[in-house]
Amino acid sequence: MIPARITSVFVLVAFTLSLQSVKATYRRHRMAVLPDTLVTPGDVLTSDTAIICHRKTSNIRSVTLAMHKFIFTEYGIPYRQHSKYEDDHLISLELGGSNSNKNRWPQPYPQAYEKDKVENWSHKMICAGKLNVLFVQHQIARDWTILDSMRINSK
Repeated sequence: MIPARITSVFVLVAFTLSLQSVKATYRRHRMAVLPDTLVTPGDVLTSDTAIICHRKTSNIRSVTLAMHKFIFTEYGIPYRQHSKYEDDHLISLELGGSNSNKNRWPQPYPQAYEKDKVENWSHKMICAGKLNVLFVQHQIARDWTILDSMRINSK
């Protein structure tokens, strides 16, 4: 007879190993592809508008090749196909997001260009005092297409 403690450890190890082989899956909202919230929940470096509105993101952009490859592996996409995707910051650096792997995902082109428009508009609205930075960071991480609708309706 196998002691219960050993059986529990065996089950935990087997479960952990099975989780390691599970790839991230995209979510969908209307026509948009959204990241897997378990793998890419978003990660914020700052919510300070003084920093967000007055800093150049080139000073903090730091993603290594190993980090790029890791994200593609997480989503089960061979890195040789990376030209079809943007290694996107879910919460963009201009909106206070970090370079962390928790904040990046392979976003398919041409959709990535649409999200860039949302990020630029959101940054402008935050710095003009028309949108709250915490709301934007939360909404981008949850479903950026809601902000896209707000952007389109504001025209």
